[in-house]
Amino acid sequence: MKAFLRAASIATLLTLPIVLSSCGDGGGGTEPDPQPETLASFQLTVPDSVAEGEAFNLTVKAVGDRASNPLTTYSGLVTLSTTLGTVLPASLTISNGTGTAQVILSDPGQQTLSASGSGRSGSVALEVTDLPDPTIPGDSAATLEQAVQDSVFSARPEDYSNDHPELTGMYLSHNTVLMAFAVGTTVQMANDLLVPLGGRLVGGIKGVSGTVPSILIVKLSTSSHVELEVALTTLRANPTVLHVVQDILLSEDALPESTGWVPDLWQWEWVQPAGGNWGLELIRVPQMWNLNRAVEKKGSATWIGVLDGGFSLDNMDLENIPTVNLNPGIVREHGTHVAGIIAADFWNKAGIEGVNPFSGLVLDPVRYTGFASVFPDMRSWGEVAISAFILLADAHPEVAVINMSQGYNWHLEGVDTNTLVGAQDLANEQGALLKLELDALATRRPLPIFITSAGNSSDSGFGPQAAKYNDPMCNAALEHGATNILVVENVEYDAASPGEATRSASSNLGGHLSAPGTNIYSTLPNRMFGSKSGTSMAAPHVAGLIGYMLAVDPTLTIPQIRTALFNTSIPVGGLASNRIDAWAAVMEIDRVQGDDKVLKRMADIDDGTLDGNQRVEYDLGPAFPDYDEEDADGDGGLGDGKVDMSDFRVWRDWYLKIWESNSAQFDGRADHPKLDVNDNGVTEDEAGESDYPRGDFNGDGILTLEDSVWVLGAVQDSVSDLDVFKLVFDDPDYDKDELDTLVLSSDVTVDASIAFDVYTNPPIKAEMWQAGLKTLAQEFTLTAAEP
Repeated sequence: MKAFLRAASIATLLTLPIVLSSCGDGGGGTEPDPQPETLASFQLTVPDSVAEGEAFNLTVKAVGDRASNPLTTYSGLVTLSTTLGTVLPASLTISNGTGTAQVILSDPGQQTLSASGSGRSGSVALEVTDLPDPTIPGDSAATLEQAVQDSVFSARPEDYSNDHPELTGMYLSHNTVLMAFAVGTTVQMANDLLVPLGGRLVGGIKGVSGTVPSILIVKLSTSSHVELEVALTTLRANPTVLHVVQDILLSEDALPESTGWVPDLWQWEWVQPAGGNWGLELIRVPQMWNLNRAVEKKGSATWIGVLDGGFSLDNMDLENIPTVNLNPGIVREHGTHVAGIIAADFWNKAGIEGVNPFSGLVLDPVRYTGFASVFPDMRSWGEVAISAFILLADAHPEVAVINMSQGYNWHLEGVDTNTLVGAQDLANEQGALLKLELDALATRRPLPIFITSAGNSSDSGFGPQAAKYNDPMCNAALEHGATNILVVENVEYDAASPGEATRSASSNLGGHLSAPGTNIYSTLPNRMFGSKSGTSMAAPHVAGLIGYMLAVDPTLTIPQIRTALFNTSIPVGGLASNRIDAWAAVMEIDRVQGDDKVLKRMADIDDGTLDGNQRVEYDLGPAFPDYDEEDADGDGGLGDGKVDMSDFRVWRDWYLKIWESNSAQFDGRADHPKLDVNDNGVTEDEAGESDYPRGDFNGDGILTLEDSVWVLGAVQDSVSDLDVFKLVFDDPDYDKDELDTLVLSSDVTVDASIAFDVYTNPPIKAEMWQAGLKTLAQEFTLTAAEP
């Protein structure tokens, strides 16, 4: 905005005094009456600053020849003129010596405004400035909901400083604010308030007419926090302003790297969680993966957005998964680590595994390299808010889940949110504005579910800190009722109680759920792997789980997802919120949907053939397809849509592989993938196949006949693996109660075509007949009842 120049306000007048004297003779004569006072000139008064095309008050006074000001005996019409451009109106009326009017000058620049009438004139010199650009362009009578459009905000490093008088050390903007006016506020009303403060609209989210206010990001002309506080006081005093707060920089919710913990190899231990993947084992992710083949057959996938500091996709576990990187030039360890927790490649059977094997990622790093070069670990909240809603939610409507692991990190600057009201107020204002943004977005499309970290400030010496002050996401959810945001705390492995977890001492309190977040092994740039800790590592476990739930059932609503997660969460020590249970949450989908579809899909494990589990590639007859190519029923993958004897044969063979491998023999080659019970890509001995097998239907991590545990979802009972199978078993030729005695059974396969071939061409086919009998003898290995 151009500076206003002060103009002279009162014309300089020259008045000559009239001196009267009498030379009386003392004779007591009478003086004659004086002549009436006449008009000498006009005096013009204007404001200190006048802008081009902007109406201002002009006062014109008649001045008498004896210095009367105003000359009340004068009335008449005066003509207005200027030495540059035009003046409107061109005249005004003086009554009783004074006249006023609203006047507009057409052109900017130094000029002289004059008033003339009755043969006299007066003038004033003034500088007319360019009309300041309005903060909000457009029709002045339009509402802000009509005028403000979605626009991307670009943060600049020079607009942030850490010398705030109350929040010293925190990088807040000294000139950029996020704000909302009351619904129905017009452009003119907003500009009347913002233009004098040098306001310029630099970003925004469109509101909804009559319902939801627009969100404005406005840059003011202030150059310090002291000046900004004065402007904020002015703004908050205006009844049309609902919320206004300065922008602030966020940083990663991760702790300094641990040097005292070296993870074991990435391997799956059933007895108790251990190693680099202890968190996945704790929350029963391997049991959840028993549904992988069913989800793969259906072809479901979930796009998850990740708002973070930057990403590297050169890691072997990220380079082949579907990704959209909105700024591939920004590479950071933190974002790469988070992405790996969510979606590291499951199918390559190398490196590590992310929670969700069916996830695509839309990655949104700090978009402006100039900002990142000055503050490499920080990001403007205003920029994050715009990114979340415009770049992700609107531009990528396929994104159903968004993970954000960044917060204020008050503790790094010694701020105690238990006592510092300024920190609480800032979080509350930004949370309230975010809730309004969500309300606006909800009118355009179904809201994505946001997963955010609770923060790591609780071991900073001030006592436990509240998650609601960690960032605007946390605050919008915990203080303002934004139900599409889940706040996640950090739990760590409890060495005193193997197999359990407790709250990390650093984790903030008051979130919705908790998840493993300490010593989490994941992907790093430069094709590396490593461990990190913090609520930043806990949140993506929840994001990955929700993505998997939506891959299982894309129709799930946010209330249903919340219900399934809360119903199945597990209490932990240390005052933390309940931790997630991945397998139970997926099974609970049946209960929130009121059916048993997930349970049936888990048990539908046959290969689509009549037998359900054929392994033999006959050399003498038609070639049977390899495991990876099987689709005998033409439905796109394994399973045939029902749970019957063909599925039981598969489950029985898995059980025999683990528990009866010394007596049971299996047709087909010894390394056939159908004998890969735990689906890890390698056919192993019984010990190798016993951890997290696919036939574990009750979620205890092992396939047995006797062990019973409580199963949620459609079951709601303490049951064994076989009990679960029997609940959905439906075969017209077999009763489910027969299955207990058929576990130790064998199958007889007779290929009648071989005998027919011998009959029709005995000389050539005799050898093939003998081979067929040999095959039959090999298949009939157990003496128990035969299905």
